[in-house]
Amino acid sequence: MTSKGKKQSNRPLLISISLGVVLLLLFSAFLFSEVRREKEMQINRVTHDYIQFQNQIENFLSRNINLMEGLSAYIETFEQYNDDEIYTFLKNLTKNNQFYIKNVGIIQDTTIKWNYPVVENQRALGVDLSKIPDQAASIEYVKSTLNYHFDGPKQLVQGGTGYIIRMPLLKDGRYWGMVSVILKAEKVQELFAGYAADSNLKVAIFNKSNGENLIFGDASIMTKNHLAFDSTFSGNQWTICVVSSNAGIKDWNYLILFALLGLLIIAIIMRLTYTFFRDAERVKEKNDLLNKEIFRDRLTKIYNRSFLDIRMREEMDLSNRHGAPLSLAYFDLDHFKNVNDKFGHSTGDAVLREIAQTVEADVRASDVFARWGGEEFMILMPATRLLDAVIVAEKIRVLIEKIDHPSVGRVTASFGVAEYFPDEYAGSWFKRVDNALYRSKEKGRNQITASDALNGEESVQYQVKWLEEWNSGNDQIDMDHKELLQMGNNLVEDSYALNNLEDAVARYNELLDRIEAHARREEIILENAGYDGVEAHKASHQALLEKARIHGEQLIENKIDTQFLFVFIMKEVIIGHLVKEDAQYFNSF
Repeated sequence: MTSKGKKQSNRPLLISISLGVVLLLLFSAFLFSEVRREKEMQINRVTHDYIQFQNQIENFLSRNINLMEGLSAYIETFEQYNDDEIYTFLKNLTKNNQFYIKNVGIIQDTTIKWNYPVVENQRALGVDLSKIPDQAASIEYVKSTLNYHFDGPKQLVQGGTGYIIRMPLLKDGRYWGMVSVILKAEKVQELFAGYAADSNLKVAIFNKSNGENLIFGDASIMTKNHLAFDSTFSGNQWTICVVSSNAGIKDWNYLILFALLGLLIIAIIMRLTYTFFRDAERVKEKNDLLNKEIFRDRLTKIYNRSFLDIRMREEMDLSNRHGAPLSLAYFDLDHFKNVNDKFGHSTGDAVLREIAQTVEADVRASDVFARWGGEEFMILMPATRLLDAVIVAEKIRVLIEKIDHPSVGRVTASFGVAEYFPDEYAGSWFKRVDNALYRSKEKGRNQITASDALNGEESVQYQVKWLEEWNSGNDQIDMDHKELLQMGNNLVEDSYALNNLEDAVARYNELLDRIEAHARREEIILENAGYDGVEAHKASHQALLEKARIHGEQLIENKIDTQFLFVFIMKEVIIGHLVKEDAQYFNSF
């Protein structure tokens, strides 16, 4: 296999891989955006859940602080305190909060003076808490800052553990002592755990006012995915770290499944792409082989007439759109019938092959060299003006003349050259190059004649293009006119190749029928519009159609040239009346 063949065989794989990479990048970008969106949604959900959780804790602590404030007001109001009165007050104050409150104490300076319930907390009475290492810092904080303080869970002087909320007591604006509420540690933890569960959170609560101590929760949740909120409530500063208890498992599972599905689809697309282009390569290879047979002349192996027709149309279209020059050289081997008659057709075929191979090796890569038929050949020269085409033809003429064929000797060729004019009919162009070749033969052969069209000495037939000024303003009429114009162009083009009178008459009658049908539709439109000159317009239609029918009869009787007739129907009927006159009428109506 050649290197070119290897490149072609790898092309489907390279295309499928390239497409896969592009799709993978696009899909990755989409997944990244989805992951980011999901993270943002999770942050929003966790933030919403955290606010709910904080509000519940804050409300719980506020209820206990309200109790403390009532007790504080009592102490600050009276100068003398009777133990019975204080304990009665404490009993009434705490009777509705016994589920969470372990005890309530009043501390004068730093020493516990009253503690309720008394029976369970007698051991704590008279204890100076500033001397208790585990509580000294909390006592000093409240005394020095005159702020609330939350501490715990702590081992209590009277036994057991609890959370402690302390609030300073003032008399005459100066520190007197503090009130403390001891909360049952296990009940508070159960309560906070319930709040966390209700909010779908795992939490870790740190009291920044107490040395960042963990007062509730599990510090192990503090990973790169946790959220930390700094808050101030109940007289303290808090850092509350949270993660979602379900961590958006369903959403992440959805994204994982979606990613796997996307990768599967990309793999399928890559496979289908590979298969498509692999099969296309195989079809192309087969078509290339087939085209070599279809578009190559069997005898000379150069391009044949079918291929030249296709390329001529393509290059004419480029010239029409961009104004690129285009030329055609047409040559015929001189007296070649004598070669066949004298030396035989096999020798003649050998001469044709040698000339074809010699010329093919010499023409430019952009030129199309083809066998037109018999001993006739053509060279299509894109981007070539007439004078340059004559130079190329002269070089080929000399090249052919120098070939010394075994047995036969030398053979010469006569050339015609013509440059294409944008929008010229293909038949008009070919007729000019054919006429030029004919003149070369008339002048003695083995020479080149260029078309005289550049000097205005030879007729050039142009296709008629629709002009905006021909628009009548009526959509139906304009659509008919454009269709008839195209039919007329096709008819004139085909007239150069129509050698059969029957075909010419049939094509002419078909166009005539379409013109007559259009005339009827136009007349109906005029009648419906109430145009008072409709009868005169009908008469002009009738006269024109009658003239066209007479010309058709002359065609049948061979009294008129086919091309003349088709040019008449195009210029006088389609353009002269149906387009120009109708456009003037409708624009003034």
